[in-house]
Amino acid sequence: MKMEGLNDIYDASKKETGRGYNLLNLFACANNDEGYSLLPVSSTIYSNNSDPGKSHIILEDKLIDVCISSGSRGIYLFDRGY
Repeated sequence: MKMEGLNDIYDASKKETGRGYNLLNLFACANNDEGYSLLPVSSTIYSNNSDPGKSHIILEDKLIDVCISSGSRGIYLFDRGY
């Protein structure tokens, strides 16, 4: 089976380039009785093949959603690549 829209991606664990999709994961950090919990907020798998600027649009849309939902509270951390 051929998968459409695969991108060239860098696999840091193998230190090589391969074929795959981009992934955007968002998590929230919440206080609880034992310290903190990481809570999944959103996961988006996408391809940049049809639109090279798509990743920036998806990231911006998700950040706007989080800002609205949280009342603009929070600290935003970005992994390499942003």
